[in-house]
Amino acid sequence: MKRRAFTLIELLVVIAIIAILAAILFPVFAQAKAAAKNSVSLSNTKQGSLGVIMYSTDADDQFPLIFSPFPSTATDALAGSTYTWQNTVQPYIKNWGIMVSPLSKLQNTNPVLYNDPFLNYGMLPRAMVLSLNNWGDTEYAPNGVGTATVFFDGIGGEVWGNDPSVLANTSVIETWTTGNTQTVGSLSTTAVSSPADMIMLSDSNGPDDWISSFGAGAWTSDEFHYCVSWPGVLPDQWNRFGPISRYGQNPATPCIGTRAAGGSVTTAFTDGHAKGTQLGLLFTTHADSTGQLWYDHLDPAGN
Repeated sequence: MKRRAFTLIELLVVIAIIAILAAILFPVFAQAKAAAKNSVSLSNTKQGSLGVIMYSTDADDQFPLIFSPFPSTATDALAGSTYTWQNTVQPYIKNWGIMVSPLSKLQNTNPVLYNDPFLNYGMLPRAMVLSLNNWGDTEYAPNGVGTATVFFDGIGGEVWGNDPSVLANTSVIETWTTGNTQTVGSLSTTAVSSPADMIMLSDSNGPDDWISSFGAGAWTSDEFHYCVSWPGVLPDQWNRFGPISRYGQNPATPCIGTRAAGGSVTTAFTDGHAKGTQLGLLFTTHADSTGQLWYDHLDPAGN
């Protein structure tokens, strides 16, 4: 009896077909997985913004403080000592997992044991927390880097650890920020001239988008150029200041390099809607009555 079997040529053809299909389908699967993660991040940003809005409804229309006094009975705080807006809105969200982006390497959702839930999404602070009238930047000037300074501002206030009213309370330990000068309240929802245009939250790493964490240093007039390198594992290493997604850059760029020309940022606005905003559209500008440029989506007063 003759035994039927694949010839060597037939076997190689089958293997070649499988290899071709894998080469075609694996990138498709990777794109689908990335799209799913982007959708989850967008949903998280949306849910976070709704938590902020619900809080503000109960707080005389004030946005939550980015940093605030740490209750002595609390255990869920950044670095075990600093209350953030994530803590403040948590009673309205009741899910710490929402505070962790699926695109991040910081995936621990326990706020008692890890800082991860505080280092995935950010809210832009008011410049007044450092006694400044506004933040400044040249990275996204209309005619290229360094050609013009564009002003911008945020919505979140902060209570500093060196504020006398805070130091009087021995239960408050503010260790996260430096270079602070004064306590400033958050804006009210009615103080935002165009709620559908003003950015509230983005997947940018750091409760305050890293802006005020490092004080008024040399970057005061060029804020978005600088970045921090913690955690030091690529691609998360390059965490630029401001509402810049470290995941959406295309291509990703190091700290001392040209800003990414493409990509998108998951962004929620103060009216509650959220979307993925292209990097170029995120930093469109307008001029005020004096001719000074402002970023359209970072101008709560509508200068």
